[in-house]
Amino acid sequence: MPSLNFSTHFGDKAKTPTYFIEQILNADLPWQGAATMHREESFLKETLIEGKKLHTIRKGKRFKQGDLCHIFTGLRTRNAKKYGVTECLGVQHIIIRFDNTTAAQVENKKINPELVEVKVWVEGRALSPNEVETLAKNDGLKLGAFKRWFWKSTNRGESDFEGQIIHLTPLKY
Repeated sequence: MPSLNFSTHFGDKAKTPTYFIEQILNADLPWQGAATMHREESFLKETLIEGKKLHTIRKGKRFKQGDLCHIFTGLRTRNAKKYGVTECLGVQHIIIRFDNTTAAQVENKKINPELVEVKVWVEGRALSPNEVETLAKNDGLKLGAFKRWFWKSTNRGESDFEGQIIHLTPLKY
C-alpha cells in the first residue's frame, strides 16, 4: 500500500503554503474507511481555499490502478499526519520537459522557470498549452507554480522529468 506524502509549503524562503491537502479534501474523493482525526479537523476548519487536486504527479513507476493510497503530510517525521486512504483510480505516464532555448534570464543570470516554455507528454501524446494549464490546475497549481515546482525536478531544465500521474478521480488526459 503506497503512501502519498504532500508538502504543506513550497521550498521558497517565504514558506508559501501549497494548500494541497485542502484541495484534495475539496475533490470529494472516495475515502476508504472512517475519517482520520486530521481529516476531520481539516473538514471542521473554515477554509476559503479554491481548487481541487484531482491527481498528483510522482517520479518513477511504483503506483498502479487499484492501489490504496495513504495520504500524509510530514511522512517519516514526528509531525506526520495521516488524512486517510483513497483508491488510485488510474495512472498515466508523463514526461515534462523545459525548453531552455526559449529561457529568459533575469539580472543575476538565473533563468526564471515561469518564463521558460514547458512541454508535456501524457501516454506519448503532446499536450497543448491549454491542456498543460489544465493539468497544472488539476494538480493544485497555477501554471507558474507548476513550472517552478518541476524546474527543480528537471535539474533546472537540464533533464526530463519522467513519472506518473496518479489519478485520485476518474479523470484522464
